[in-house]
Amino acid sequence: MTDILSRHSALWCDHYALTMAQALWRDHRHLRRAVFHAYVRRTPFAGGYLLTGGQNIIRDWLEHHWSFTDEDIYQLRAKKIFHDDFLAMLASAQLELDISCMPEGEIAFADEPIYRVTGPIWQGLMVEAAILNTLNSQSLIATLAARMVAAAKGKPVYEMGLRRSQGVDGLSASRAAWLGGVTATANMLAEKYYHIPAMGTMAHAYVMAYESELDAFKNFAATYPDQGVFLVDSYDTLQGVHHAVAACRAQNIPLKAIRIDSGDLAYFSRAARSILDENGFSESKIIASNDLDGSTILSLNLQGAKIDAFGIGTHLVTSAAQPSLGAVYKLGMMENDNGVMIPVIKISEEPGKTTIPGSLAVVRYMDDNGNFAGDTILDSAQCDTLIDDGRLQRAVKSKRLLDPYTTRVFEKDMQAYAPLQPLFRGGKAVCDKENLMTARARAAAQLEKLDMSHRRHLNPHRYGVGLEENLFTQRRQLVQDHKKHE
Repeated sequence: MTDILSRHSALWCDHYALTMAQALWRDHRHLRRAVFHAYVRRTPFAGGYLLTGGQNIIRDWLEHHWSFTDEDIYQLRAKKIFHDDFLAMLASAQLELDISCMPEGEIAFADEPIYRVTGPIWQGLMVEAAILNTLNSQSLIATLAARMVAAAKGKPVYEMGLRRSQGVDGLSASRAAWLGGVTATANMLAEKYYHIPAMGTMAHAYVMAYESELDAFKNFAATYPDQGVFLVDSYDTLQGVHHAVAACRAQNIPLKAIRIDSGDLAYFSRAARSILDENGFSESKIIASNDLDGSTILSLNLQGAKIDAFGIGTHLVTSAAQPSLGAVYKLGMMENDNGVMIPVIKISEEPGKTTIPGSLAVVRYMDDNGNFAGDTILDSAQCDTLIDDGRLQRAVKSKRLLDPYTTRVFEKDMQAYAPLQPLFRGGKAVCDKENLMTARARAAAQLEKLDMSHRRHLNPHRYGVGLEENLFTQRRQLVQDHKKHE
């Protein structure tokens, strides 16, 4: 089954992709080969890493849905700006792109290519918006979820944000949160389509539907004798805990958990813990919700709150701490009039926005314990012969992107791998289809390989990413050449 979020036509694109494609077609340039890269300029939440997401959505879209249907062509013709011959070209088009990308759940850092797209320039332009749409949304929430899971320090984190999600069905947010490591979701569609465990018990409306909270709890306990989780703060939180205890005692059943959704969570959790323990329910869990975020979770743990699990909604699914990621998609090489691929560069007054020219890859080094030890961005042709059997075949000199004086040398035989892997060749998928569970497992494993200094919530240590020495020199030379001709 293809990913539900991938079911769009080739019109999953921006309008300007089509206007540029037609202009290039008119000038007979649309079939010239080009290389594009998608990457982030900075990691989100002032954090030390990006957990990448959405690649499997893009794979399914390109393999199963990328075409211009009759309905699509009708829509474009009605705009009265597209030539009939251009529309005929679109209608008969087959995907021809070579695409390499980091697999879903891989860790990435600023300026590293997460996607490399090579092929006819018009098709490279046509897939930009979908790649960035998924990369930005899935990676942002997956990274945020991973940070919240880390803040919880081993306690379960439940995604409960469907009612606040900015997506119509909440699937995108639930999917990304699961990739990032949450334990379960409240979204039943996410369970249907992604097999994410769904959980949930009651809302305040259920309690308010009865004349007394105790009666509501007694009925709930009788209905779910093994799964009773009681929302205790409809009227008086601590009285609600007593009512949950009484309801379970009346049925002679265990009290699985209570949930506190308001007030001073640290105070009420400690008081509730005492009530539960004094009444023989020491195994009962306490779940906290109420607009929680990573900082609140850290604070509650520091305060010694007696909370066993966290339910997070709004701040996770809307990514309230940082509403957008800002991944970009830039041209790195272009075929010239003589059919030769040449590097191109975009220069900005802001140094961080000056692009890296060429066709790019990444090599990631590992220390003797198998943990990440640094990355180098380099020409993709070099990468082909650089690594064999997980070891560097020659030394690599790596320079900080904006620092010509700092060089780090990674010696021959050091453990290394190339995070970018082939996804499509000539428009055909060349890797096995994988599900979200596989990507989630990869994310957890990769995060474990990243030192805690880079994962910590506040003021993480900067991870070392450099440019291979020759690429660094080429980039600087292209900047100087352009400056001379201004």
